Amino acid sequence: MDIKLIVGRASRNRIVWSSVFFVAAFLLLSVLVTQSQIYYTYSNLFDILFLGLFVVLFASSMGLGFRKGDLIYLAACLLYFLATTLFFTRDMATTAVSALWVLLWIVVLENANIRKKDIRWISAILFLAVCYLVLLSKDCGEWFDFQTGEFILNPNRSVFQTRLNPNTIGFLLALFSGLLLAVSKEWAACCKTGCELVLIAVTLAGLICCKSRTSMLMFLLFLFLKYALPMKYKQNYRFVAMLSLLIIAAGCILPVIYTTLYTNRYGIGLEFMGKDIFTGREWIWEYLFEEVGKTPFGWIFGIGAHGANIEDSVLNAHNAYLSIYMRFGAVGVAAFFGYYIYRLKKFYTAGSLNRTGMDVTMLGISTLLSGYFETVTLWHPMLFFTGFVWALPVCLTKGDPIG
Repeated sequence: MDIKLIVGRASRNRIVWSSVFFVAAFLLLSVLVTQSQIYYTYSNLFDILFLGLFVVLFASSMGLGFRKGDLIYLAACLLYFLATTLFFTRDMATTAVSALWVLLWIVVLENANIRKKDIRWISAILFLAVCYLVLLSKDCGEWFDFQTGEFILNPNRSVFQTRLNPNTIGFLLALFSGLLLAVSKEWAACCKTGCELVLIAVTLAGLICCKSRTSMLMFLLFLFLKYALPMKYKQNYRFVAMLSLLIIAAGCILPVIYTTLYTNRYGIGLEFMGKDIFTGREWIWEYLFEEVGKTPFGWIFGIGAHGANIEDSVLNAHNAYLSIYMRFGAVGVAAFFGYYIYRLKKFYTAGSLNRTGMDVTMLGISTLLSGYFETVTLWHPMLFFTGFVWALPVCLTKGDPIG
């Protein structure tokens, strides 16, 4: 191999991972420490900065093993997202930017090598984040009104009482704990089983405190796929792709089934979380369906992020698939979530499957479930972390042998 190409790969690899740690540190500080105020205030600016950063890294990867198929897919998504946003839904251009940079981010990270040393550093950061999230989860479900979305003021707030939405805390806790379990071979070699059991127990306790049903379902699905699903199924690309498509399809039709159950007054109580399966999403989804039906071609191209407002407030879809559908229509849903299936194929055709990579893949598939009742996975910082999970399996097929 050309020595210049080797040096070029090494230099770019250092730049990519330096960027990863910088952006991850900024997002963790913004979300967990400053209560997201920095990111909320300048979210559009950060979208543009992130897109610019990943475009630069993307351009530097040209000639270093980058696939033309990735370029074609990204270019097609860019054209469709921009055309839909500017000509059909008349939405802000940043709507298309935020949808694009996460797809670009996955490609950029996939073309970087990862070493065992990097995994250990990542595991250490994840462990500290999980500890902090568990502290934040304590009683957080008691001071957040899930019906109104408002925080209940408590004059006796502890230092760990945050103003973050409990669903955000629950998702990050499930995601970071799941990632720690997926790469546990690298950090728990001496007492792997004991450490994993403790981590699982603490995570489940934190999720119950958060009262986050979708994050609980996501974490339980990951545990099943990691520990109960036979290896022969994990190694089968067709099975994994069909499972992912099934979860995506179920997430798309869930609002219809959910509103039908509500209309027929059929409910299921979740006593251990003190909640019912119906928490107001049923009327939100009915209203969104009505608004989409009023717009010409709304079912195909969507109605935009601001297409369904109530009293001049943007309505939260509370379903990641419905949220993408609102912004970009049925074609946008296929393009955005189909991209994850496309990444699965790249991992399974890389020629070097390993247990750690397959466990991380199972976590990525589990994140698809978290979009059933929340849009937290589409919040920009969460896109960065979920994108990292989807790109990591391909990274694990390069560099030092892992798992």
